[in-house]
Amino acid sequence: MSSKSVSITRGLRNWIFGSVTEAGGGRIAHTTEQIQEMLSREAYGDDSGGAVSDSRALGVAAVWACVRLLSTAVAMLPLALYRRDGERNILEDDMPVHDVLAEKPNSWQSPFEFMQMAMVHLLMRGNFYAEKVVYRGKLTALIPLNSAYMQPKISPNGVLMYLYRAPDGRVVPYKQHEILHIRGLTVDGIAGLSVLQAARRAVNVSAKLEGYSSGMMDNGARPTGVLETDEELNEEAFQRIRQDFEANFVGTANAGRPLILESKLKWRQLSLNAADAQFIDQRKYTRAEVAMFFGVPPHMIGDIERGTSWGSGIETQNLGFLVHTLMPYLVNITQACERDLLLDSERGNFVLKFDTSLLTRADFGARQTGLQIQKRNGVISINEWRKIEGLDPLEEDGADKHTSDQNPVPAGGGSREGRQTAED
Repeated sequence: MSSKSVSITRGLRNWIFGSVTEAGGGRIAHTTEQIQEMLSREAYGDDSGGAVSDSRALGVAAVWACVRLLSTAVAMLPLALYRRDGERNILEDDMPVHDVLAEKPNSWQSPFEFMQMAMVHLLMRGNFYAEKVVYRGKLTALIPLNSAYMQPKISPNGVLMYLYRAPDGRVVPYKQHEILHIRGLTVDGIAGLSVLQAARRAVNVSAKLEGYSSGMMDNGARPTGVLETDEELNEEAFQRIRQDFEANFVGTANAGRPLILESKLKWRQLSLNAADAQFIDQRKYTRAEVAMFFGVPPHMIGDIERGTSWGSGIETQNLGFLVHTLMPYLVNITQACERDLLLDSERGNFVLKFDTSLLTRADFGARQTGLQIQKRNGVISINEWRKIEGLDPLEEDGADKHTSDQNPVPAGGGSREGRQTAED
């Protein structure tokens, strides 16, 4: 084997199994973790505040709001399995994959809870893993696995495998067909990148700002003013005044109490200083920055000072949120489930779909106008109209037919030409 071939082979193995090499005074990353580290350093320098734990991150209001918004928005959308029949998609609600995803993922979670958890793992850690429980060739359950203890690897023979560290310390190997794996943004195609680690400086700064704000509120001695006197105070008098002031006027419980001063003591009010103004601006900036990392428009997590280019109506904003923020997650989840949960013989003949009509639902008047136009043009039937509105179907004849009202026929029968002749 030539030296060039050896070099290529070694480089491929390093990329698969992980190593860092020096190149031109810099570093080349070969694993997902190293790439995340370099991305964070490139954006923020070395002062990124270290790794961000889940509890610390969720203690930041902007992170909590983004994770809650995205996870509940995806979890509330119904997910169903359909069979392709030419141009039509027919609901297949009696297949194991549909039962697990839409009815009962496992013995303790509802579909909403399972999908919400999947989204939280995807958002916080970049990956969601679940063990497939198969009985007699049929999928019966999905058991969520802690993504913090899972390590996907490419084996020497080029097969994807998973190593999971169980709570008792054992390392449990899984084959690819035994795991449902939903990846987030990825650069190596093996594991997803953690949003929190990529944004760790912004999250850490937000946590420190909120901690500072909380401490300032708890102490209540924010320097909004100072006590002044023209007399010189000895140590005993100074300590007595300080202790009296802290006991009666410091803390949220003492907020608003009238200030009683001893003789010759004066209170001088201070205006908002530059540091305070910068602190307020920094909190607003980091909140918007965290929202940017999660792909959430700031106005949807309470930052109402920032507008949106998606329009002013709720329907328009919901549509923008669906298209620009949620849709990539929905496509990613359905394609991963189709890849890992469907049999080879089923793949291509069946498709998973989220029902997004909840997010695009207009107000009652606009919705009825749109449905009426579709019914008049033969696009939908009466029963399809009723299904959209959550009503039971009618059993009468013609309720399932697609008829156009361009040439209406009266209830008594006859045609437009016949009626026109009679009128003439």
